[in-house]
Amino acid sequence: DDYGSYFFIGYIACSEELELDKPCNKACLNCMKCVKACPGGALDNGFLESRCLSAITQKKGELSAWEQKLIKENETAFGCDICQKVCPHNENVKKSTLEEFTKDIVTRLEISEISNLSNREFLKKYKKRSFAWRGRAVLERNLKLICEKPDK
Repeated sequence: DDYGSYFFIGYIACSEELELDKPCNKACLNCMKCVKACPGGALDNGFLESRCLSAITQKKGELSAWEQKLIKENETAFGCDICQKVCPHNENVKKSTLEEFTKDIVTRLEISEISNLSNREFLKKYKKRSFAWRGRAVLERNLKLICEKPDK
């Protein structure tokens, strides 16, 4: 209720007896807003991973022409979350108060900021950023695609 679907799922392994949470009775409203808004059509007909823009921006190696076009058209170097933004369960939710999610947010990154960095320098500079775990090469590839002149 407080944070909508903006959360991480995780496990804690311990030997302590913990009190169980009450199950959440919230369910998808079947409004299809996420399906309609998804730029890759990932939520339609079971294409989740192969067409999800977030997954494509994190993919190592060669991208297909369609994947390259998707990155260019959406000008997205890493991630997506459009499905989260349009979900009715996420309207008027609380913002996190965790410093890791609120301080020094990177909302725009220029290719010039990373192109001359070694992998070690990149990781040192951006180690606390969600995009850093994938490495400089993937991010640089995506930024180059975005900077390309459109096909005519």
